[in-house]
Amino acid sequence: AKQKAQWLADDASIQSLLKQYQSGFTNATDQQMWQSVSSQWSAYKQQTAQIEVVGRATTAAAQTAVRNLVHSSDASFTQLSQTLTTWQKDNMKWANEKLAANASTYSSAQTLGIALLVVLAIVALGIAFMVSRSIKSGVNAVLDRLGSLRDHCATNLQAGIEALAK
Repeated sequence: AKQKAQWLADDASIQSLLKQYQSGFTNATDQQMWQSVSSQWSAYKQQTAQIEVVGRATTAAAQTAVRNLVHSSDASFTQLSQTLTTWQKDNMKWANEKLAANASTYSSAQTLGIALLVVLAIVALGIAFMVSRSIKSGVNAVLDRLGSLRDHCATNLQAGIEALAK
């Protein structure tokens, strides 16, 4: 009874994991591997279901039947193990490929970001130069007018005021 409870718990756990994984396929091969593992697990369960029932019998014939059931399930278990190993290796390969692609994308984005910052700095310097040149030309015009007033108009104005005062 204890062994049967453990088998049932293991089966429930495996079924739950397979169901959870079903929503996260990464590609068509991943889905095919999942289907293969699911069907192999179901076949293995069906093949070994009678072990517990036959195992309760105490006769020599029953014990031989249990041994035969166990040995007949070896091929199914080996195939399931090999499929799981292949699936695990495929998942590692796909994860490494995705990791490499993500690293490449990050590197490209980083390079693009740096290039955009350099372009932005150059554009900002150009705008600053244009604005300061525009302001300087306006200030130069005002300074020119003030210099003209000081040199010509103020001198003549002083002479006119002095003439009026006499």
